Amino acid sequence: MKHIKSLKHIKNILICGFLTLFSCGENKKVNLIDIDDVKVNNTALLIGMRKTSLPKFSNIATSRSKSNIKRIKKILEREDFEDIEVIDSPTDSIFLKELKKKIERLNDEDFLVVYYYGHGGQLPDDATGYDNEVDDMDETFVTFNRQVRDDEVNLILRNSKSMARVLFIVDACNSETSVSFTGELEHIQTLDYDEFSLDLLYLGATNDGKQIPPDTFSKIIEDVYDKGKFKGDYLEFEKEITKKARRVRGMSPQLEIKWASSDFTKQKPFKTN
Repeated sequence: MKHIKSLKHIKNILICGFLTLFSCGENKKVNLIDIDDVKVNNTALLIGMRKTSLPKFSNIATSRSKSNIKRIKKILEREDFEDIEVIDSPTDSIFLKELKKKIERLNDEDFLVVYYYGHGGQLPDDATGYDNEVDDMDETFVTFNRQVRDDEVNLILRNSKSMARVLFIVDACNSETSVSFTGELEHIQTLDYDEFSLDLLYLGATNDGKQIPPDTFSKIIEDVYDKGKFKGDYLEFEKEITKKARRVRGMSPQLEIKWASSDFTKQKPFKTN
């Protein structure tokens, strides 16, 4: 799906024409709206699951959560992100609330980066969700008190009416389709693909069903980014990440571009304009 970025210019022309029409009979100077003057917000939500109460998942494995968050935060600060929110070991309600808040506040020209570090799990596909999983398993985000299904995250993304850019990175096991859609919409909460508006790029650390060593994926991202010296686009970024990931057991980076515009995929990673 391609996003028509020229819509903002059409909107600007219509607004200008409207203001001009209703000011013809008055000796007043009308300040026409210039779309280029509209503030673009570059925001980020960095979620580090340092610990969880679920006995199945080790807190030792995620003990370096803050180091991973720090690496991504450093990249975003270099790229002049002015609003970077960091949350540590949230419960399911906080995790979903903060994500929903960020998504709902997006305007068409904004750029949001979401980064999740922690355990990625799997649960049998929920028949009350909106899609039939190919592997019959829902991928999950392990929060402090429970596993949040990918269905819950995807519904938040689907409900957005904004055309903003969103880069969603999941640094966890089982992350191939944590923010993805199978295409088989047969459950009761069926949604139309054509209704999806966000300009979304998704980067996962590995395939579903695979585990990765902790404290590795963010290091590779940081290494390839190389303090802003990397000059390629997102497709080239993923290729370089994949090359370095071959040395890491279980890692197989996944870049999903199905819901991204060609303009977005051709941009320099993390670039705000």
